[in-house]
Amino acid sequence: MHRRTMIALLAGTAMGQSPAPAAASGCAAGKLNILLVGASGMIGSRILSEATSRGHCVISAARRPEKIKAGPGVRAVKLDATDKDALAALAKNADVIVTATS
Repeated sequence: MHRRTMIALLAGTAMGQSPAPAAASGCAAGKLNILLVGASGMIGSRILSEATSRGHCVISAARRPEKIKAGPGVRAVKLDATDKDALAALAKNADVIVTATS
């Protein structure tokens, strides 16, 4: 994975924000709860793979959530990225937001 992508994944920690407590986010202690918008695309699917391989939990949002690869720590949800209210609702549960849309 490209270095800049990993910097985006870890932005919350690098900015001094600690991950949410395990009980609040459903993730293991010390792991990030990531909202990934565009998770079914070419770049988004690679970011998803890298994030889950590192043990992070990912809220994987896409227009077609059925195209998102299922796995431990992955929650696929349908999202129209132009729907600001739906995006805001998902963002409330995230430590980091990554967009991989075009």
